[in-house]
Amino acid sequence: MSRNGNFGGIVLILIGVLLLLANLDFIHIRDLVRFWPLLLIAVGVRMVLRDRKPNSGPASGPRPPPT
Repeated sequence: MSRNGNFGGIVLILIGVLLLLANLDFIHIRDLVRFWPLLLIAVGVRMVLRDRKPNSGPASGPRPPPT
């Protein structure tokens, strides 16, 4: 599964948990709406960190000396 698929699944799980907690009166959605910019910040941080990861594969890293 790709990384984007994992991220989308995690987002859906988090939304479901938040809605469940709201239905059980543990949290109030009105209070969460106030912090929606944090979602944008989290997505931006994830994009920056993803772009900074070096490519892992046979083409990256030092090459062995020729024999």
